[in-house]
Amino acid sequence: MTTALALGLCSLVVAQIVHDDVFEQSGLDPFWSLGAKSQFDSVGRFSGEENNSIKVPLRVVQLVEDDGRAEFFGNDRIALTPATVGPIVSQMNRILAPTGITLLFDPLKDFELRRSSFLNRDFDPPAQGVRYLDASVRPPSRNTEPRFEGWLRMARERPDHLTIFARTGSSWRWDSRAAEWLYGTGPSYGDQDFIRVSSKSAYSWAHEVGHVFGLPHTDSGRSLSSVEAIQTAIDESEKGDPSRNPLHVIDGDIEMGILDTPPDPGATFWQSFSVRQSTIRVRINGRHQDLLISRENLMGEPNWKGGVSTLTPDQIAVMRHVARYWTGEEKGYPRNVRPSGAQIVEFEELNPTQNTGGRVYRRSMTDRFGVSDASELDLKQGQRITYRFKVDSPGFKKIWLLGLRGESHGTVRISLDGRHLKTLDLWSPRRHATGRMLLAELNLTASSYEISFSGDKKSRFSKGDLLGLDALAIEDAG
Repeated sequence: MTTALALGLCSLVVAQIVHDDVFEQSGLDPFWSLGAKSQFDSVGRFSGEENNSIKVPLRVVQLVEDDGRAEFFGNDRIALTPATVGPIVSQMNRILAPTGITLLFDPLKDFELRRSSFLNRDFDPPAQGVRYLDASVRPPSRNTEPRFEGWLRMARERPDHLTIFARTGSSWRWDSRAAEWLYGTGPSYGDQDFIRVSSKSAYSWAHEVGHVFGLPHTDSGRSLSSVEAIQTAIDESEKGDPSRNPLHVIDGDIEMGILDTPPDPGATFWQSFSVRQSTIRVRINGRHQDLLISRENLMGEPNWKGGVSTLTPDQIAVMRHVARYWTGEEKGYPRNVRPSGAQIVEFEELNPTQNTGGRVYRRSMTDRFGVSDASELDLKQGQRITYRFKVDSPGFKKIWLLGLRGESHGTVRISLDGRHLKTLDLWSPRRHATGRMLLAELNLTASSYEISFSGDKKSRFSKGDLLGLDALAIEDAG
């Protein structure tokens, strides 16, 4: 373990101890609505397989206007070059070092400059002479979907790379002095398939990588400007839905199961960039508590002007889980494209031949990822559902499973005629297709087979026991 990593882990352990002590002293379990409290294993998470570096190739596309003009946040009008991207990526790797995820960037191959005024913006600028003067009505954001499809097509030109689009973006900002809405540079985003940045900050870029690999903000996105406002939001949560952890109003990732990040009230609460954490007194379930709040997290409110940007072990576990399958059989967030020439077995056309308590409870449509009418099973640990299908032709075959991942999906053991093939953890922070997952390469005859799916112990982050089955693809292995 490197010295930097060891120091990072020590700081995370200290943060966890402080956060937990607040609740232990008060008698309140911060995780009461989310099941048992996880163990904070800062050493085990970085031992054995977990210590292996996950390498993610980056591709940076500098988008500029049709006439070649570039613009970034802060009125920066100098376009990126391979030489300027290299140091940004190096700093990102230093920020992300505790995760064991390494970003790879080759300046000779992984940088492009493309002219497109359309894709350089997130939505249309106002027509010439058009002004928006009503402060209560935000102007429209037109033509967002065609732009998204354009970025998506461009990102999929190199699906084995995580594409970062450096562009101007778009936003509306109310100018109280001018008494009108102004159109300007937009924020950065970490989408499922690519990243869009409007600054040259390595912290901003690393923050968006966190989003790509499954992390939400640590703040809840509410505009809570004071302790009084926080208390009101907690009271309303307790009255509206007592089953929810009331801290969700200031803790954006607690309901996802990330339990070791301190609550963060958000940008309007932090009036000064020099104030990075504090202790507040709030009433939860009728009892007053001293609560540590902090913005010293990479996924918190923007702190890219300096200071500490930590990642906790729970956050690291999520990022590594997503990064592992992101760099797997099909790179990126894949689509369920059927292999050409393969025999396709659609699960929605099959009925279970055996069922020991599982439930086929719905079908879904997820066209963006190439999924249509996927059977979704509810399989708790120990439950099993079996399907029978026929192989059309004999020979040595690759058996692929095309399915779905999601926040309520569990872990499944898969067997063929009683022979265990693979165990798959299908939890993901967001819902999307799995792409092709290789189950086995076997010599098969032209006859009927039974494939069984058995529920196994799921990820503690998962909210359910679902298994999304789209299709089997059976293709010649030769």
